[in-house]
Amino acid sequence: MIVIWILAVCVSLHKIDDKLVLSADQIVPLPEAESYQIEVRQKRREERISRSSNKDRSLFTISYLGEVYEQRFKKSDIGFFTVALLEEKNLIDIDVFEFLRNDKSCSFKLLKLKEEMTDTEIQYSKYRFNRESELVFDGEGYYVARNWGVSNTPKFIEKMESKFPDISYSSDSND
Repeated sequence: MIVIWILAVCVSLHKIDDKLVLSADQIVPLPEAESYQIEVRQKRREERISRSSNKDRSLFTISYLGEVYEQRFKKSDIGFFTVALLEEKNLIDIDVFEFLRNDKSCSFKLLKLKEEMTDTEIQYSKYRFNRESELVFDGEGYYVARNWGVSNTPKFIEKMESKFPDISYSSDSND
């Protein structure tokens, strides 16, 4: 959007003691421009409210054997807390690692080495690459995908609960 500011100047010529004096008064903004600016601000405000009100703000809880492991986290952290739980409970062997490494529930590999990340994945922070690696397996550091949305999160939960029956997830809405 291009915004053009219009300044109005009122120029008057006055005679004072045989001298002509030119005066200029700036009128900012014109009444028409002011109402336009108000409309633009109102439209932007409405768009912001609309975007934020349509966001899924569900918070999740992950439990292991009926005990809460982590609670009230955003869906962007569901992969991270799942991997952290599995690691803490010593449940990651080569088969589980390969299962996690090949999971693409979020349209990206769940686990990636930093050097495997594309420029786009780095630009849009699809992985937590700015921190230390989140899982070290066989001497290599892996990062966990953050690309979770309303359509892929339930698929991931179903897949994980099926593979790991001692893990359960629950969610609540935080509007």
